[in-house]
Parts: sequence; structure tokens; C-alpha cells
Amino acid sequence: MTERVLGSYDVVVVGVGAMGSAATYHLARRGQRVLALEQFDVPHEYGSSHGYTRIIRLPYYEDPAYVPLLRRAYGLWRELQAAAGEPLLHITGSIDAGPAESWVFKGALRSAEQFDLPHEVLDSAELTRRWPGYRLPAETLALYQPEGGFLLPERCIVAHVNGALAHGARVQARERVWSVEAAAGGVRRAAACCGVPWRAQPAARTPAGPCTPGAHGPAHGCRSGGAPPFRRGRRRSGRADRRPGGPRSRRSGSRRRCPSRAHPCRTRTPGRRRARRRRCRWCRR
Repeated sequence: MTERVLGSYDVVVVGVGAMGSAATYHLARRGQRVLALEQFDVPHEYGSSHGYTRIIRLPYYEDPAYVPLLRRAYGLWRELQAAAGEPLLHITGSIDAGPAESWVFKGALRSAEQFDLPHEVLDSAELTRRWPGYRLPAETLALYQPEGGFLLPERCIVAHVNGALAHGARVQARERVWSVEAAAGGVRRAAACCGVPWRAQPAARTPAGPCTPGAHGPAHGCRSGGAPPFRRGRRRSGRADRRPGGPRSRRSGSRRRCPSRAHPCRTRTPGRRRARRRRCRWCRR
């Protein structure tokens, strides 16, 4: 088996979704030699970063410890959209609502008060007066934070990848990583699509390895070089994807595999004529 040696890399990032693309971008900005591998297109709709919007807000109800990280994230998103030349962060204001003793309301209020974030506490009547679309129970309290808003996740991924490429990173799409193996001297081999291993040879001072895990599932066809194949648009939700593995499921809009391992579509029976077999409803064989 031949082996493609891809020069010398400090970091190999596995998965180029929201986390992987951001890691690749910021590592490349810091002068690291980065290889990023993604088994699907960039972006794709098989992970947690697809879709049109993702909410962002400062007063996290989960824990106030997130607030310093969020302040830094806001600054980085504004830097990224300035570099990309397109709007990625949209500030609209945000609402965290619930009963007065609920975890959501109390947690958001605690974060806002602890870090002196601009906010307002509204009752249900005031909330409905300002935004008539809200019709919440009378006992509900809402915390309004003017710095809340949303991001465009797929455009953010594309902006991160384009920025990483501009800083010298290599991003390889449609290349599934099957395994990662540590070898002597800090060298790691990544067995990738079609059984052809990719090998990263890092500098002696920095071991190479996967930085972030990506989505799981069957890989697309191999793409052996060049820039990642960016998708120009998304399909509407409910339409079938194009992953191999069987016909579309009418109920979920996704493709499914034949559930039986002993089905004639998976095993060939000597002596039986193919024309007499019943077609499998999943694999159509």
C-alpha cells in the first residue's frame, strides 16, 4: 500500500465543523502548520453546525463562568466578520424566560448581575406589550439582554476555512479518517479514505494529533487534492440527503440501510437465480 506523506504538520484537525474550522483558523493564524480533514463537504448538514442560525447571548443561565468566554467570543466573531467582509453576527436582543424560581431565569439573572451585564427583568404583561408575539403565563418572568443575537453557522464555517487557507493551512474535504496511530518520534499516521493513509510528520517539539472530532457516518467519494468543495446552498429540511446506503425514507427524509445482515442483498446464494429474488425495499437489490 502506498503512503502519501503530507510534509510536516504541527496539528492535524479531524472534522471541519464549527469547532474544527475555528481551531484550524486560529492555529494557522498563530503560525502553526495545520492539516484539517473532513469526511463530508464544507459545510455539510450531517453534524450539529448546519442550518441558518444559532443563538448567542452573554448571560448564560448554565453557569456565570461562561461569561468571560462569551465576551471573548463576541470579539472574535466581530474580527472574523470584518476579515470575511460579510455579516456573521446579528445583534437582536435575547430573552430568557421562565417561572421566578426556574433554573433558566435565575441562572441568567445571576450571570447578568455577577458580571454587571445590561439587562431588564420583565413580567409577562410587559413582555407581551413590547413584543406581541410572546403570550406567556402570568407567573413568567423574562430577562431581556440587548447584546443577544444569532450567528450564521454555515457562513461562519466557510469564513473560518477561507481564513485558514489564507494563512497557509491545508483543508482536505471528502476525506474520512478511519484511525489515528501514534508512532515513534511523535509521528502520527491517519488512515484515510479509500484505505490510503495520510501521514503527518511534525516538528520534534510539537506532537501532531487530532484536534477535534468531526461528524460520524459513511464518507462521500474521495477527493484527493485542491480546495474544499464548498456547497453553494442548502436543501430544505425534509428532503433526502445524498449519502450512499439505500433509498430515501419517506417518513424522515433520510437514506437508510438494509437492516438485515442475512438478507439476500448482502449475501450471494450460489445456484439461485437473481431474477427470482424479491427486491429489497431498502437497498433495491
